Amino acid sequence: MPRLLTVPSIAAALLLALQGIARAESSAADAVPSPAYVEGLLRAFATTEPVVGKPVSLQDAVTTAVANNPGVLAARQNPESAAYGVLGAEAVYEPKIRVDFAYADRSIPTSDVLQGAGTQLGDPRDDDEYVADVTLSKRLRTGTALELLWKNTRRTTNSSFEQLSPSFQPSAGVGLEQPLLRDFGGLAARTSVGLAENTSFRSAAIYEAELARFVLGVVDAYWRYNLAEAELAAKERSFELARELADDARARVEIGSLPPVAAKEAQSDAAAREEEVIGARNDLSLRARELQYRVMLDGNASGAPTPVRPGESHQVNRVTLDAAASLTSAIRQRAEARSARLEIASAELDQKLARNLLLPRLDLVGRYEVVGLSGLGNPNFAPPPGASGRSETDAFGDSYDVLDSTDFFRYRIGLALEVPLSNAEARSRSAQADIAARRAEDRLRDVVSDIALEIQQAVGDVESAEKRVAAAKLARELAEQNLVDQQKRYDVGIVTTTDILDFQEKATNAMAAEARAVADHAIAAAELGRAEGTLLPRYGIRVEFEDAPGKEWWSRF
Repeated sequence: MPRLLTVPSIAAALLLALQGIARAESSAADAVPSPAYVEGLLRAFATTEPVVGKPVSLQDAVTTAVANNPGVLAARQNPESAAYGVLGAEAVYEPKIRVDFAYADRSIPTSDVLQGAGTQLGDPRDDDEYVADVTLSKRLRTGTALELLWKNTRRTTNSSFEQLSPSFQPSAGVGLEQPLLRDFGGLAARTSVGLAENTSFRSAAIYEAELARFVLGVVDAYWRYNLAEAELAAKERSFELARELADDARARVEIGSLPPVAAKEAQSDAAAREEEVIGARNDLSLRARELQYRVMLDGNASGAPTPVRPGESHQVNRVTLDAAASLTSAIRQRAEARSARLEIASAELDQKLARNLLLPRLDLVGRYEVVGLSGLGNPNFAPPPGASGRSETDAFGDSYDVLDSTDFFRYRIGLALEVPLSNAEARSRSAQADIAARRAEDRLRDVVSDIALEIQQAVGDVESAEKRVAAAKLARELAEQNLVDQQKRYDVGIVTTTDILDFQEKATNAMAAEARAVADHAIAAAELGRAEGTLLPRYGIRVEFEDAPGKEWWSRF
């Protein structure tokens, strides 16, 4: 026999499931929401009666939902995360400092008496070096790789050719490498940054499109709740009329003015309408839950958000609709169109870079250094004049005096050429970039055609709903008046119970039809705003994201 599921049993099942998750391994347990949040949800599930919520305006409902809904908060992280991609791409321009400390030692055989210790043939040559170098490097936005060099070397040797041992050899200078063909002007780095910026902007556009759909969902839930209330009121009115008629028919049967079948027919119809009331109440409860969990008023920490209900009714105002103007506005403002345009911009950047990679690499390279030299006398030689009594500290200082004089220097300037024999990788990438560019253009046309279709449908829905509201209002007024007239005829025995039941149903159905037409007009107007790209500004919502934190001055040059 199937088990009946009630709201409390569902809540108990949810609690058991959460307890099971909590007993799982620690990595999974960390993902479980806070106990207060879960307990709030369970309290909400335990409420079986239709929710009587706090009245809120549509503006407040939308604003609160955008600020509090967990789904929106989660989606908002994507553009914020993408902004850090720009920071990562611009890291190519970040200055870097490198410090090298090294010790080198060698002992090599030599057949030259003067190269070795000088005592006998084959004595090895022994050298050792201590190195302390500092290099500051940066890639400029022009593509130039720039280095500032400061080198220090202390070397000792047993070679008879070296007059100084130990010797101190400092140098300071600058080096550069400038691409002249491939990657001219720093194209690769600029393209990488441009692609990261476009990715960040596209992520924001995608979020904006998702947010517009979410806001449309809030508007839809708001007016569907309103409609569910109106339909419940119509069903309750229908049931009330049927019950009153059943009581009247029963009284008339008792006095013999109606046959018993008339009372049974009225009672049967009242029971059927009571069933419709039960269904309408459940539908209202579901609509209340949907609006409650979309708006999430005060529900971020406590779990169950505060129940809310519509605090205003929709006013159907006649507006002049211009599909062409709406399409023009949409192409300019819709986030989907902006995302497609950014995709084209990214494809063009990649296409330009891919074509540049077809070129050979030709780089201008250069380096200029001033050098110094000093040291103590080699034991194989007589001490240099003035060397007596000097310490290594004195010799080190003398080497910097020589460096500071700038009398001694070395430089190198030239060109470096690299030509791939086949360049298959670059040709493949260029072909793929061309295809991607054409695909992006087709994608924009597809987006624009979808927007045009959405606008045409939305304009048609608004126009249709506006006419339906007027027709439904007239139908409801006539049906109510007809019911009043037929009730008078029933009172004098001209029409039957069946006739009155039929007129009651028509009158209450007309009430519900008018409510549906009004709700459909409100939702269609919101859908038109989304299609035009004006839905978010209508509620004062602007999607803006600041640059990623940490964007530094060095990225500007």
